Amino acid sequence: MSDVSEDEDVEEQPSQRVTVKQRDPDSGLPMVIEVGGHYTAGKPFIVEKYDTIMLHSEEGVPYIGVVMDFSEGEDEARPGETEVQARMCWLYRTRDVKGPAKAAVGEMPVVVRRAALSAAPTSGGGDKGMFQEVLVSNHADVVSAACIMHHIRVWCLPDERLDPLLVPAVAAGSGPPPGAAAAAPTAAVARSALLPGFVARRLYNPEKSKLLPLGKVAPAVAKREFKPWVGEMVSELLRRTQEQLPGAMAGWVRLCAQRQARYS
Repeated sequence: MSDVSEDEDVEEQPSQRVTVKQRDPDSGLPMVIEVGGHYTAGKPFIVEKYDTIMLHSEEGVPYIGVVMDFSEGEDEARPGETEVQARMCWLYRTRDVKGPAKAAVGEMPVVVRRAALSAAPTSGGGDKGMFQEVLVSNHADVVSAACIMHHIRVWCLPDERLDPLLVPAVAAGSGPPPGAAAAAPTAAVARSALLPGFVARRLYNPEKSKLLPLGKVAPAVAKREFKPWVGEMVSELLRRTQEQLPGAMAGWVRLCAQRQARYS
């Protein structure tokens, strides 16, 4: 899914222990799993349907996707043994979009900066401080659950408006800390006053190279332009964002206030 630059190191995937914590009472298939914490400071974590996660890639650039369901199949690394497998719906990075959709991506400014605690623009490159936009897709594959690295936060919005993710100006850093002189507003502040995490606003169909706002997926499913599972997934992702956003915003504003208070 992602091209790897020549200077990126490709690391060998460590062995991740996967334990089934809950099975479907009818089919017997895994519903909830626990993944060993190689990437999370040794702390195992729970993974279930519709979780957004990052996965190890032998190409070097981690994949990101949505868990659709689990199954069990033959472990290719250990013949005769079985392993837990996950069906993943992939989230595409905007740089991975191809064909006519690539031009369409450019018609809507891509979100590229994470919320900042200062009015000063961040210098340097790399992923630190980045708020990267991703595209939900209708492309799914089955992979080993041992590839799962950790959860990621993806805010899914029905249209192009970013208002739900806008952090209050003072908390975001565009206003001065208590007792400090006012800083001149900069363009960087407007771009950076967003809640941390990834953001997804569109569905990408890689086969037809088309983009569709997430809020219009349900009508498209009704017209049989997409399979029902795509509509169910998008509806759940939008619902989770709506449910989790108020608490996440309140927590981030508190953190910003605590950090700014140090300079009062």
